[in-house]
Amino acid sequence: RLDPLACNIVLDNAISNAIRHGCPSNAGVQLQIVLLEDHSAIQFVVSNRANSERPKLQRWTSESQPPAPVDSPSGQPTSLSDGIGLSHISDAAKIIDMAVELWQDDDTVFFRATLAADVVASSGNDCANDVAETIAF
Repeated sequence: RLDPLACNIVLDNAISNAIRHGCPSNAGVQLQIVLLEDHSAIQFVVSNRANSERPKLQRWTSESQPPAPVDSPSGQPTSLSDGIGLSHISDAAKIIDMAVELWQDDDTVFFRATLAADVVASSGNDCANDVAETIAF
């Protein structure tokens, strides 16, 4: 069963983290909502420009625990800060069986949340087309 509060916790923390930890001069945060081709799941993908002053982000999934903070060689905060946002994401994702992952590819950070769903067309709507929506912040 879909829990709107749990979805809100996941997406709010993902977007807040992208804004807070992204490139300070231009985080370039975007949220993309995608319906998978077979209509079996919806994906929420948050992307942002990485902060070049921070260490490269460690790959993380909702199946793993957020890593413990580690001091970076420069004395700056670690790439995952204290991990409290990821802890909230992990807890909320488990409630609704949402698969979540976070990774960095070059200078872009990606957060993807996948939620199984049976998407059914309502009268007058054509669900046969792929659905993709991008929102920039």
